[in-house]
Amino acid sequence: IDGSLKFDGATTPQYLKRALSAGNRKTWTMSYWFKYDSTTNARRYISTGYNADGNTYGWYIGDNSNRITFNDTGTNSANYNIRPNALLRDNGWYHLVFVLDTTQSSSDDRVRIYVNGVQQTSFHTNTRPNQDATGNMNRSGHVLSIGAWNLGGTYNDGLEGQIAQFYHIDGQGLDASYFGFTDPLTNTWKPKKYT
Repeated sequence: IDGSLKFDGATTPQYLKRALSAGNRKTWTMSYWFKYDSTTNARRYISTGYNADGNTYGWYIGDNSNRITFNDTGTNSANYNIRPNALLRDNGWYHLVFVLDTTQSSSDDRVRIYVNGVQQTSFHTNTRPNQDATGNMNRSGHVLSIGAWNLGGTYNDGLEGQIAQFYHIDGQGLDASYFGFTDPLTNTWKPKKYT
């Protein structure tokens, strides 16, 4: 689709990267549209897995057995590992929203995942962060990569797929309605521009 990026990392990982400056490590939102060109297991395709202190694990979004995985473990992490039961098995477009807000008093509100506008409430893996925990995303010195997993400065797990309308909102925990809407004629989830 117009405005999407196609990653073909079957043999050599392709990725975007940028060094992160200090941001809010307790509250942020990430939203994007995603399409698999090839469904594979255990791909980590958005990450901040390397920094000057030698932490080679850190934070990532990926998939494992066709389930989305949202993870922050290792040095200076918020220690969460969330994997909904919902399976993403077809090669159509999905809208994914990931929210971290460890300031919330309820552990269920500290990490939220939305798939096509629907908040996920049934989990295969459900390890939640402590209140006010700080994570590896938005940590100064980390490198954010999109399209591959940055493991100790080496890029692995190249994505075979497409990503469009990528947003990273620092300091706000936003739900899916900020990025999409249900079309009243087709009852399908559609993108809208974030303002």
